[in-house]
Amino acid sequence: MLGLLSIASIVACLAAGCGSGGTGSTATSATSSAQSTSSPVQSTAGAAQSTSPAVSSGGSESGDESSTQGADPRVEAFGREAASGDRAAIVAAMKGYLQALAVQDYRRACSSLATSVQRSLERIVAKQVRARGCAAILPMILSGAAATTSREAAAGAVSRVRVSGNRALVLYHAPGAQLYVMTMTREGSAWKAATIAGSILIPSAGATGAG
Repeated sequence: MLGLLSIASIVACLAAGCGSGGTGSTATSATSSAQSTSSPVQSTAGAAQSTSPAVSSGGSESGDESSTQGADPRVEAFGREAASGDRAAIVAAMKGYLQALAVQDYRRACSSLATSVQRSLERIVAKQVRARGCAAILPMILSGAAATTSREAAAGAVSRVRVSGNRALVLYHAPGAQLYVMTMTREGSAWKAATIAGSILIPSAGATGAG
């Protein structure tokens, strides 16, 4: 349905401190949220949009920095590489969200979404729909292929997890592009998805015109 956010939007939001658990990050505005579920990285352009593939439990976690070569240096320079404990918690939270999407368990998916993202989703729908909550709104925002792409991403491998305070970026591989990025935010002691879908960080070779 909605298109992926640009890396420029992601970087702009990171610079502004989006996704830190306040109302700004994960969902910059009602309009933003309609486009791509805001997150530290994606909120400037929008917070709820694409059904881009995402890593699921089947994927390995390589931590291979060479596999991220060609990514926007501003994203790669974000924060620091997560320590093993933080990395495990962040990746588990991301996978939990994506797995919920894969089986269309929107109530569970919403429980894994940052509060600010949920509020943004509520602002972009009619009052009658808003009253039904996030679990009713999310499937209206996501593309019809969201469940399929989430399942396909199960074989993806997490390359890097960058952390800065309460914000994190997960760089991962999945079908459809060479590299994706998903933004996460910490609420209390729990990590939550700060965007409803990942964004393409490095397009596939075909998309860039490479042979």
